[in-house]
Amino acid sequence: MSTKDVTDLMVIEAYRRSEQERGPDWRNDYRWPYEHLMETTGECFKVCYRAMERAASRGFIDYGVSLRTGWVTDEGKTLEDQRKNPASQPGTDEVKPVAWDTERGQNKEHECKDIQD
Repeated sequence: MSTKDVTDLMVIEAYRRSEQERGPDWRNDYRWPYEHLMETTGECFKVCYRAMERAASRGFIDYGVSLRTGWVTDEGKTLEDQRKNPASQPGTDEVKPVAWDTERGQNKEHECKDIQD
């Protein structure tokens, strides 16, 4: 596994678990989000921290001074809701498979047409 295998949703869940352990009074005996990620994924600190940085750069996590004390943003909450309950999102009632032309490596519905000069 590498950073690309640690999803943004995994990072959000790690922040949620850390926040839950911390509680409203900011106890000192809670684990950082990267510790939860390391436990969940089996990856080293560097890979987990990089995944947290990536989630922050995509707007799913925000922080003040330190990334490890960050929080889930509204965009992160939206992603979390969409992944947990995809049927409740508008436009997801009907999933239509895409026809793929394996020989030509393209979507059959959106074939490229020759451009006429």
